[in-house]
Amino acid sequence: DYQAENYDSILPLTDESGNLIAPDLSDGLSIAVFGNTPFADDRDSKEGLAGLLADMADATVYNFSIDGSYLASTQAHPYTDVNPWDALTFYWMAYLTTDIEVDDYVGQALDVMGDSAPPELAGVHSLYSTVDFDTVDIIVVMYDATDYLMGHSIYNPDNPTDIQTFLGNLTAGLELLQKNHPNTRIIVMSPPYAYSADKDENGNYISSDIVKYNGSALSEFAVQEAYICSLMQISFVDNIYNTFNENNARDYLTDNLHLNAAGRRRIAE
Repeated sequence: DYQAENYDSILPLTDESGNLIAPDLSDGLSIAVFGNTPFADDRDSKEGLAGLLADMADATVYNFSIDGSYLASTQAHPYTDVNPWDALTFYWMAYLTTDIEVDDYVGQALDVMGDSAPPELAGVHSLYSTVDFDTVDIIVVMYDATDYLMGHSIYNPDNPTDIQTFLGNLTAGLELLQKNHPNTRIIVMSPPYAYSADKDENGNYISSDIVKYNGSALSEFAVQEAYICSLMQISFVDNIYNTFNENNARDYLTDNLHLNAAGRRRIAE
């Protein structure tokens, strides 16, 4: 059987001195989720991942996920007239949770995209104005294998917060959240196990550990996420070796990437 190390690391929220920060649940549990397709699919359904999470945790869930978005920006600055999708990367999405004065690149992307914008983008953009992030108890961040499939770079050893890399964009966004919302617990979830987009002679998707795009396997993305979360003392949930793995992934996917109903329930649990 397929065996691998489990990278789960569930940590309490503490202050700089290591003292526990207890959540204020007097107004109920609230969770904001950031990411792409797993949380964006069937976003308004009780069977969608956000709906399942709200039910299982008895929580109010604010869904900031955008289908088709990714982590590693193609540009160092989001020139929305060149590639509006860059404005939808986690770093710039996280910026809008703060009081820092910065251009509303998400809104600019919405204007540039027009009718071609993801259908949820307008709602996500307006949701920012209704959520007080200082009262949000938990922020969950989960991006699927899109960056791997697009051949994006994982990290830049000379610049750990290079937003044009998968890990750098994540790190820069997490630093923004930690600095501006120190009383909010952050949980990063790895990509769910996915196969490559390549198929073998029998038409079956080939392992994402075998097929490497731009020199990287999907597992490398997840392992680097686990590493950076350990450095930042952020909880990490392993969906590539633990929740799912190469042995059982076909039971939880509709294709090489998208979760089925059972896969969503496993993630929510």
